[in-house]
Amino acid sequence: MQSAFGMVAGLLAAWVLASVVPGGFFPLAMVIVGAHYFTFTHLYGDAAFLVFGAAQVVAGLLVMVNSMPATFSAYLMACVLLGMSTTLFVRHRRRHASTPESA
Repeated sequence: MQSAFGMVAGLLAAWVLASVVPGGFFPLAMVIVGAHYFTFTHLYGDAAFLVFGAAQVVAGLLVMVNSMPATFSAYLMACVLLGMSTTLFVRHRRRHASTPESA
């Protein structure tokens, strides 16, 4: 819950900053959501969250520094999240498929 509240506060701050930095909402959102994944590294003990979070933070910063169009950063964020969720889902299914069911 605490990390979710922090992410919501960060996204509200990004929304406010978007009026100052045109096209800055999605790159800032990428950084905030990516940093939110760092918490999961410690909660679930899986370094994949650290890797995925770092990739998203770096992607958001690169988009921000290179002044790419807002639409590009929105699609990039969607693709990164889709890739992360697909990878985590497949890993989860493989781990649970290989363990025998105890009844």
